Amino acid sequence: MRDIDLNLLNSLQRLLANGSVTKAAEDQGISQSAMSYNLGRLRKTMGDELFTRDAGGLVMTPYARTLIEPLSRIMTEIDRLVSRSAAFDPHSAERTFTIALPDAAEVLIIPEILQRIGESAPGIRLELKNVDEVDVLRELDAGTIDMAVGIFSEGQVHHKRKLLHTDDYLCIYNGELLEFSNPIGLDEYLSARHLVLSSKAAGHDAVGEQLAMREAKRRITMTTRHVLSIPFIVLATPVVATIHGGLARYFVRQLGLRASPPPFEMPSVPISLLWHSSNDADPAHEWMRHMIQTSLTAARDAGNMPRDHTPSLL
Repeated sequence: MRDIDLNLLNSLQRLLANGSVTKAAEDQGISQSAMSYNLGRLRKTMGDELFTRDAGGLVMTPYARTLIEPLSRIMTEIDRLVSRSAAFDPHSAERTFTIALPDAAEVLIIPEILQRIGESAPGIRLELKNVDEVDVLRELDAGTIDMAVGIFSEGQVHHKRKLLHTDDYLCIYNGELLEFSNPIGLDEYLSARHLVLSSKAAGHDAVGEQLAMREAKRRITMTTRHVLSIPFIVLATPVVATIHGGLARYFVRQLGLRASPPPFEMPSVPISLLWHSSNDADPAHEWMRHMIQTSLTAARDAGNMPRDHTPSLL
């Protein structure tokens, strides 16, 4: 292990998180050939292949999998050791937070976060990743994301989870193209054409499950993975979309769409913040988590969230 250095550990962390030499190189800001060279050094130093190839790319060896958790702890401690001060002063701090979150959260809370950061922490930078496109638990363990916002089941014992908000569901439509009762009746709902969001951010098909319990079914005209295309499709065509209420309220205000609760009971949607326990007591990390919570509260006060469902802050 005498030949290993911090640069190699950094490369290993990126490789474990991305499962790709190209993506790991982009994350670290080095060339692909440099990352391949570092992987060769790591294999020689550790006496293990670390990764093998299959049709989908790099696959971790069993030994490589055992490195994820301890390497994350080591890199976190190194970050703390080389920081300029143990105390965190947002006014003078320079730090990048990498956050995975769905498109809806970017729309609803990131503008508020950026405004607050600009006023109180000008040296803080955000790097955002789409929560649909990352393996959240793996990247938390590898330290390549700091936290994630979304719909999550429980993680491992070394993951911390905070319920930020419980959202509801609303149906949105263009009132000039469709005439419905308000609220929409079940027969009207079932006879309408529907636009459906299909993504991890939407969770499982909760609407379809509720209808199946009633032995009913929607007329699905289109599915999309792109939540931000939904309001414009709804604006231009006579379709109904049943989506999370926070985003629906935003679309109603911005585009003049109409909204109605669905004509059947729907479960609430738990929106959580997830992070690695090694960052739990990090003052900067705590500050960023609190920033997310307070920005979500501001979104609620702006009318994007159902007020009764937002828990008090820590």
